[in-house]
Amino acid sequence: MSSPASILARTSTSSSTATTSSIPPAPSPSPSVEDISPLYYEDPLQPGYAENWLALRRQTHLPILTGENIELVDQALPFLQNQAVDCLQPDIVLSGGITGTKAIADAAALYRTPITLHNVSGLLLNLASQQLAASIFNCPRIECTRRATSLAWAAENPLDISNGRMRINDTPGLGFIPDEGWLKAHRYEGEPYWD
Repeated sequence: MSSPASILARTSTSSSTATTSSIPPAPSPSPSVEDISPLYYEDPLQPGYAENWLALRRQTHLPILTGENIELVDQALPFLQNQAVDCLQPDIVLSGGITGTKAIADAAALYRTPITLHNVSGLLLNLASQQLAASIFNCPRIECTRRATSLAWAAENPLDISNGRMRINDTPGLGFIPDEGWLKAHRYEGEPYWD
């Protein structure tokens, strides 16, 4: 497996082929948005690096976050090399699993850029995200849905979130212990149960 440094060396010669005339203008956030000082200005442009990210960077003081659709380190590098964002937000499901997402985090660390894990996909992704976030130093937060703690099918070891903090599960693996009774009772009609 390639180290982040060797990946950076291999890909650092690539650049955007967009010309100045083909660059769409970046939308400016309204002054009222800047006045409320949101934590991040999330995904303000289409996924994928283009010069309009730099135009946006010049237009706002808001911290810019993107990356839930970044698939591998190669797609994250232009954002990092051009300092176009303040934080990357890879999604374990889309970014090459735990290993691919850790590679993105390692590359971001070389550029002193934090990551925030994107997560709107439920309990298993929450568990994987919390384990990965706990194992790397440049991931101060993860995203999760408001109902993340209300999943009945994991009643034995539900997520523990209070005051904006998630307790790291210390059971083996991802820490998932399903409530088999609940799962069996909530199958579609005729759906077999795995044993």
